[in-house]
Amino acid sequence: MKQDTWLSRTIAVAVASGLRVVIAIQDKAAPFGDDSAQFTVFLWLVSSGLLGFVMPRRPWLWAVSIGPWLPLMYLTLQVLGWHAPINPNTYTTSLILIPVSLIVCAVGAYGGALARGILLPPSRSAEAFPGPGT
Repeated sequence: MKQDTWLSRTIAVAVASGLRVVIAIQDKAAPFGDDSAQFTVFLWLVSSGLLGFVMPRRPWLWAVSIGPWLPLMYLTLQVLGWHAPINPNTYTTSLILIPVSLIVCAVGAYGGALARGILLPPSRSAEAFPGPGT
């Protein structure tokens, strides 16, 4: 693996970690009252879509890096006996949210990767199509 690829992927995973923390803080704060859940889904879509657009080679990585961590935080809070800001506050709700968040983030990441392929198609270099002299 090239050094640039490793470094850029490491930076992107760090950015994904920061985004999931921001999403968790926003969801815990609930600035929009009952509409905060819709805003959380919007943030999942936008953040995973942005990472899918920037690094389209592995969109599944961005879905896994962003999606399941908020529901896992809820589940951890419930196991520890602390209040989780989710209604209804049950284990089943948290467990159902894990695949939902993965699906939402996968749609965003693959949509971002698709948009990148449409807007910025890969360039065809001369090495990819060797001439008759090679």
